[in-house]
Amino acid sequence: MERKEKFIEKLYECNQHKTRLQLAMDRLKTKMPLTLPVYVNLSDELSSFIDQMFFRFSKLQDTMGDKIFPYLLVLLGEEVKSMPYIDRLNRLEELEIISTNDWTTLRKERNEIAHEYRPILRRN
Repeated sequence: MERKEKFIEKLYECNQHKTRLQLAMDRLKTKMPLTLPVYVNLSDELSSFIDQMFFRFSKLQDTMGDKIFPYLLVLLGEEVKSMPYIDRLNRLEELEIISTNDWTTLRKERNEIAHEYRPILRRN
């Protein structure tokens, strides 16, 4: 498969993650802000939307960082094979496509959530 086709395929994948993420957020909007008492009393169905939000956000970031950003740079004529990840981000920032600071902040927050999130056992 040609690079341009792979890029388009990954854009479609990102859009699917975004669509599912938005669906989960829409389903939970009446429960926001999500406090511990609200969370503990969520139905299993609504709880599953929180899991979906974490999963989809994580997958969206992974796909963008690991696939979209490199493909985009290659399509713009950049040599990315030996370019470290941070250099790719910096180059995208130079091209005014992303903010490296914003991207790394989101990445850190996502990693913290992934490591700290523990489903709380509900009392039945």
